[in-house]
Amino acid sequence: REVFAGLVTIINTARIRPVVSKTYPMRDIAQAQADLAAGRYPGKLVLVPAEPLP
Repeated sequence: REVFAGLVTIINTARIRPVVSKTYPMRDIAQAQADLAAGRYPGKLVLVPAEPLP
């Protein structure tokens, strides 16, 4: 737990910046999973939730 807390602190203070290679809308989750499994991108793949209804 201490190690995890330390990592969270490092990330929150921007000393580590994750590399986001590609973002996907939530509706493309199957493609994101396929790209992840195929190792197509070296960084992180991010799913973006749909906009909330008004």
